[in-house]
Amino acid sequence: MISALAGSLGAGCELAVLIGIWWGFDRAAALLHVALPGAVLGLLALIAAFGLKLVDPERLRRGSNLLLRHLLLFFLPPMLVLRAHPEMLGWLGLKLLAVISLGTVAVMTATGLAVQFMMRDDG
Repeated sequence: MISALAGSLGAGCELAVLIGIWWGFDRAAALLHVALPGAVLGLLALIAAFGLKLVDPERLRRGSNLLLRHLLLFFLPPMLVLRAHPEMLGWLGLKLLAVISLGTVAVMTATGLAVQFMMRDDG
């Protein structure tokens, strides 16, 4: 049904189908109290539908390309923050970037070491 609906109209319909999948799985995740976000569940379901040949990826190509062409709009709010706080482009921003980067590396390293330690104890 999704393939027929998306294939019969243009990119706007394909975009509506993609948004409908996201919205439906977002609502389902909220109602079922699933730990994964609805967008991830929708993506997994769409990948499964592609793999099972229930949906032809070509039927959603124009809608997905439309989203990708306008991806910059999703980054507009951070750019507005940088315009409102230009100090983030100086030393303060570099310090913040360093702290976030080092913190991420520390957490990833500690997690990796903990997993290796736990795997060694189980073996």
